[in-house]
Amino acid sequence: MESTQQPSIPRIDTSRVQRICKMDLVIPIGAEIVIHTIEQGKRFQTTFIGLIKNEYLLVKHPEQLRQIQLAPNAQINVRYISGSLVFGFSSTVAAIITKPYPILFIDHPECYETLNLRQDDRIQCFHPVVIFKDSQEEKGKLTNISKSGCRIIINEQEKGSAFADLDAQTEIFCTLQLPDSEEELYTKGLIRIIEQQKNKIRLGVQFIDQEEYVRTAIEHYVATTLEYLEGE
Repeated sequence: MESTQQPSIPRIDTSRVQRICKMDLVIPIGAEIVIHTIEQGKRFQTTFIGLIKNEYLLVKHPEQLRQIQLAPNAQINVRYISGSLVFGFSSTVAAIITKPYPILFIDHPECYETLNLRQDDRIQCFHPVVIFKDSQEEKGKLTNISKSGCRIIINEQEKGSAFADLDAQTEIFCTLQLPDSEEELYTKGLIRIIEQQKNKIRLGVQFIDQEEYVRTAIEHYVATTLEYLEGE
């Protein structure tokens, strides 16, 4: 007899949700915004187009919203993603205009919540790193790091280089030295992201088969740096 049990839905770890009050939201122009209308129980997606500091958020007034007939003072929930952060807040519709462009004005919330999609703390940095592939090596810069991975920038490569045709799932080895340690750290990595930036190549690397002493050293460096920054 087949089971009729529904698959479990992963729960958000609410302990990682941060509530922030009396601070401006930072939303990239063109960001996709999801709005949930409380009274009608409808959800729709639109685009962020501007901000009036401490007063209103401006989003495009889409055609489907006009059919919902949302009115000023209506209660809404707003969600959007910026980088690795999910933002969410409750607010009210301040006004709706149709000319010269259909715009929905949303009252700037007093408080909002954020959730970091990354499980590991990650810090920005700029340290030398050497990567190895097929007995060749290339020097680069480490631009951020966590215990699970890092971002590396290297120069654009000429044909014939082992690093000229990198792709996702390529395995490399990395040697790096953190400022708070005299010991070089040697770890294996798997390329997950490749981005071309003018004459540079940006690599997103996931650490794999990592030895315990390497993981511990990186965790200590990240934690120490975050503690210092939070104390400023």
